[in-house]
Amino acid sequence: PISVFANLGELIYLEFLSISFAENLKSAGMAAISTLSNLEWLKLRKGSQLARSDFSSAFGNGKLKKLIHLDLSECSKLSDFGLITICKNCNRLGSLNLSWCWELTDASLQYVIMFCPLLINLNLCGVVRLEGEFLKDISHYLRGLQSLDLEQCPSIESASLQDLVLFNSGLKIKDYWGEEVAVD
Repeated sequence: PISVFANLGELIYLEFLSISFAENLKSAGMAAISTLSNLEWLKLRKGSQLARSDFSSAFGNGKLKKLIHLDLSECSKLSDFGLITICKNCNRLGSLNLSWCWELTDASLQYVIMFCPLLINLNLCGVVRLEGEFLKDISHYLRGLQSLDLEQCPSIESASLQDLVLFNSGLKIKDYWGEEVAVD
């Protein structure tokens, strides 16, 4: 499977790539994916063999700028620096799934908020290091956001989620328990 991933770069017209179990994807495969300049939809779920630097290298070259959907769920080595690089180079994202990316903090989520203004869906389920500081800017920068999943994010206060829903009536938020946040 490793050689197959390394050859992905030959698919220059590819627009949609979904790898649900990317456990065997390594640096060479990620480097090949980074050359696919026509990609609009990318799912690399469970990329546990990817190194921290693979994300910044792959997204830093600017060739993945057409992405509108990105799912990196369970890519446990995705760091704040990697996510910041993604945000600076993929500002057309409408859907971003970062569920169970444990290393991410509010610092990189602030870049998501500021650099990805077209986001409609943001899944942060299980991103346990989040404190909720990034939430204060959502109303200003992400006016089209419709879905925010914060299930299993233990440090985010319910009151701040209620305030966010109060000022963004079209926004559906899942709280720690997976329940939709309602205004009391």
